[in-house]
Amino acid sequence: MSTHHASVVEVTVWPGGAAMGARNMALDEAAMQSARRGSLAVRLYSWEPGCTSLGRNQPTGGQMGGTPRAELVPGRDVVRRPTGGRAVFHGPELTYAVAVPERLLGGPRATYRAIHRALAGALERLGAPLDSPATEAEAGPAGGSPAGSGVPPLNLEECFVAPAPGEITARGRKLVGSAQWRHRGALLQHGSILLSNEQRRASVSGEGGAGAIGLDEMLAIPPSRDEVATSLAASLIALAGPTAEQTPPRVEELAAVEALAVRYRSPDWTWRR
Repeated sequence: MSTHHASVVEVTVWPGGAAMGARNMALDEAAMQSARRGSLAVRLYSWEPGCTSLGRNQPTGGQMGGTPRAELVPGRDVVRRPTGGRAVFHGPELTYAVAVPERLLGGPRATYRAIHRALAGALERLGAPLDSPATEAEAGPAGGSPAGSGVPPLNLEECFVAPAPGEITARGRKLVGSAQWRHRGALLQHGSILLSNEQRRASVSGEGGAGAIGLDEMLAIPPSRDEVATSLAASLIALAGPTAEQTPPRVEELAAVEALAVRYRSPDWTWRR
């Protein structure tokens, strides 16, 4: 299968590191500004403290796993993503985000496939024994697919309950969970690469996670988060082609982060459904 290279000469590498859920989502949305000016934006990061993220349109009724929001475990961070899909617990993982001009890699499905090929290659270089990928016809954006795309809906509570067609799996279980959002000419795709499977915490009941797998279950000596990030960065940046120039985000793009974080911290946004 040939590798698809975008016809761009710039990759905007956004800040990584660890942050609270609202700031992480604000940074991901802000990275779409880079995409709107023609750049391929890449970000790799983690979450501190551990956080449950809800899909953009996921109904909660003001509760999670049957537990009212007022009774959630103290200190547990909850945020609503700009992308679709269902609940994910972000703990021992590495999260990736890629923002591109909407048609740069061929639209949502082609972008999904291109990014997942890049992720799979990076993980296989680290020794991860992945399952064979789904066929091109089957693969599609999970958890954020446009209406009418034919992609089956995910479980109403947790993203990692079971893999959907085209997702990255090992031993029949889901290793990477991804979702998309299209807005004003830009396409954002982000997702979790599980270093260890703690997806039972996506539900306050503590149940679930059986459909997920972490790298620590499949490798005798699991790679560190930094090792995973290095491998992923090389693969994702390569989506822009061998001559792409790497640059930091522009000042005005970074300036948008704080205002966006206010929205993602708002209970009106988090518990809007």
